[in-house]
Amino acid sequence: MQKVAAFCQSNNINYAETSAKLGFEDLVRKKGIFPNRLQKYCTFELKVKPQLKWRKENKFTTKNTRLFIGVRADESKARSNTTSLGERDGYEAVYPLAYLSDEQRDEYIIKTGFEVLPTRSSECHPCIYEFSKIKLRNIEPDRVELIANLEHDISDFQNAKRKLRKHDKYDPDEKFGMFNSSNIGTGKGGIKEQLRWANSSIGSYNKDQIEMFCEDQVGYCGD
Repeated sequence: MQKVAAFCQSNNINYAETSAKLGFEDLVRKKGIFPNRLQKYCTFELKVKPQLKWRKENKFTTKNTRLFIGVRADESKARSNTTSLGERDGYEAVYPLAYLSDEQRDEYIIKTGFEVLPTRSSECHPCIYEFSKIKLRNIEPDRVELIANLEHDISDFQNAKRKLRKHDKYDPDEKFGMFNSSNIGTGKGGIKEQLRWANSSIGSYNKDQIEMFCEDQVGYCGD
């Protein structure tokens, strides 16, 4: 962020940082559940909410403010209709990157002297909807362990709550995983099962197959 601040200063751009009260891990623990299709709280809590607070504190309103948003039509099917001009929450919105491809975006990033990052956000990396086998294989080992430990704690919490409420679907061994993709049945197997899918060849993955999880698949083994 220091590099971003220096770039803004050299180009006469006012720079400000916003941050959420809780990071992703603490937020998940507070909610007691990972973000999912029904509770997509990660973007709002980590990005939108701090920005709204900053706007209010600095008296930016729909009458005196224009938003510039870095969303591109190429990013997803849901954003495929993105145009260069639009509206967001009552604000006039400009989408300067709307029609750029990944390659064109990367060219602009490199021209400014920055490196192209491997992920969209380090805070909520990987995304709960990640389905790229290549990206999943490249998740850092310490990140895998952090998520696995978080999944363990969330599973204990959810299963204890179901037991207390005598939930008809209570299963003490159920895993409440991070992922919401359909690759392994809504991610119930957890991040290590997701990685087992990512390291499987086309058509060979069987979620019911019992096999040892080789930590070498995600770079755990040292020299």
